[in-house]
Amino acid sequence: MAKHSIDSIWWLQINANDYLMTEWDKPSGAKGQQHYDVPNADNLRSFFDCTSDYGAVEGADLTKNVYSIGNPTHADPIPFFFRKGGRALIKLQNIYGNGHMRPFAWSHANNNWPKPSDPHTLTMEEAEEITGRGLLIYVVKTTEGKFFAGFTNGKTPSSSFPDTLQKLIPSSARISGKRRERTGLINVHNTVQMDADLSPLAQKILDALDRNKNILLYGPPGTGKTHALNQVRRFLDREDTLPKIELDDSSTDTPFVIKTESATIPTPSRVEFVTFHQDFGYEDFVVGLRPVPSSSLELKPFAGVLLDCAIAVSREEHGVKSAVVMVDEMNRGNVPKILGDFLTFMDDNYRSSPEGDNDHAIPVRFAKMSAERADDGVLQTTGINRLNGGETPLKLPWYFPHHVYVLATMNSVDKSVAPLDSAIGRRFERIDAFPDTRSLAEHLGVSPERFDRLQARSARSQAELVPGMSLSETNIQDDLEEDALETELDPNFGTEMSAGEDDFVDEWSPQELAVLLLQIINNFIDDVLGVDFELGHTYFWSVSEYTDLISAWDTLVWPQLRDRFGARPQELVRLLRANQNNQPVNYAFTLRTPTSKHVVVRPLADISIPDALASLSFLAEQ
Repeated sequence: MAKHSIDSIWWLQINANDYLMTEWDKPSGAKGQQHYDVPNADNLRSFFDCTSDYGAVEGADLTKNVYSIGNPTHADPIPFFFRKGGRALIKLQNIYGNGHMRPFAWSHANNNWPKPSDPHTLTMEEAEEITGRGLLIYVVKTTEGKFFAGFTNGKTPSSSFPDTLQKLIPSSARISGKRRERTGLINVHNTVQMDADLSPLAQKILDALDRNKNILLYGPPGTGKTHALNQVRRFLDREDTLPKIELDDSSTDTPFVIKTESATIPTPSRVEFVTFHQDFGYEDFVVGLRPVPSSSLELKPFAGVLLDCAIAVSREEHGVKSAVVMVDEMNRGNVPKILGDFLTFMDDNYRSSPEGDNDHAIPVRFAKMSAERADDGVLQTTGINRLNGGETPLKLPWYFPHHVYVLATMNSVDKSVAPLDSAIGRRFERIDAFPDTRSLAEHLGVSPERFDRLQARSARSQAELVPGMSLSETNIQDDLEEDALETELDPNFGTEMSAGEDDFVDEWSPQELAVLLLQIINNFIDDVLGVDFELGHTYFWSVSEYTDLISAWDTLVWPQLRDRFGARPQELVRLLRANQNNQPVNYAFTLRTPTSKHVVVRPLADISIPDALASLSFLAEQ
């Protein structure tokens, strides 16, 4: 009964095999598939914010409570299973099976779901006819973290899908059984092309500003945190409009609606940008006493960035209705000291409301300045020196204005600086800004089909790097029996990942090799060090030629790897395959001595381009 901002949509085409085995009322004692097969588990891992290797070694269950579009008041548990390797399942989907776990949206309780004429005599021909029209199930993730299930049928996803969503589903996936094209992940923040040219991270910030006055971007370097802040700044400066795709959770006919709205905060908005460091203090951010130029003995209050913005908003100077203070590298400063008593006013419950009727508002106590009576008898502070010159006394009591926002970034790699304490952390809505290979692929022009193949290959590479992982094993009972049945129904089952693989490797473009290298390197880093230490996708952002890729490796990627693994040389040997016997000629990464645990890395720019590419390809082919 509500509208929701959308983060992403995961979708899966139901082919004739899946439909037959989950809509057929099997005779007693008959065995067979009870699940929907998901050929690409990486999309699911990303959608549910799992680690890149979740379930890849031992297999793992994941159950999510999902609401249904058209029935949004009740959530159904949907059981997923990540198999060893690159596939996943949605378990217990046979509608006639004992204890089936179909959500309302995909069940016969939903009158729109396509049902067979007779479930006891359902044939492959009828299943092909029903699914041939294009049957897709999907799950929507909203920006507040809720999940909603729905489905579409027809040779296009649905007239209810905006064009910007339809074009991201391969046309062949709507009517074909090609396994690689049967599933996908739509990052909705990437689908709306805007004059504002906002990145997905910048759009998430604007969405979050509607819920919280304080936003913290957390992640490793190179993920676009500062760039996103700058995009938001330019967007607010232009007083732009923001097209959004929203989900109407009660409408099965038109669940997706595109609306154009102004920025989530009042404009015009004043925007200030600062960087925290060890010498940055309370007097720089809030208020401090400083000598006036005319006298070395007289101290007067000078407003810091935050207070100066708050004063401008409270007085609507130059028509300003809001202010945004952007703080880069927040954890590099002594944050409790910088905020001081103004930590209280980071919580908007204690600020004035836009209507001025907040009974919980607390007046600001200016301990470093005296009060005086104006000519009309009104009690006010002494004049406060402003950033742009001049003085402004504040009428007492003075309340911190409602529409002042703080956007901050925090580096997840640098553990030498103090983390934010809980009192500060709870006042910020945290947005994780981690590497996004899908955004990199889209930016570099890698097609969704090629990206899926790169993802599958990186999963196999991870299996070789993680001891004990096997892509062919599985923990599901009767799995071989089910695969045999699927092979009988679909002769191409299980062959799509090996056919033409050598041609695929030979045809890597520099952009594809960049995406694959980032995925393989981050899979390894995640396994050894943790997600906080992964490499940002912007390190490969400018790759258009092979020479760009070589330069990015030498100047951006390798220095970061050297810093992360400086105390773990043996892990660096594993990552760079320096101890492999089948290295290409003139390989750039070799052991110092045959028995050494240290690797010698030659700059790729110092060797021939073919040798440099052979070295990078060897990393990508592991």
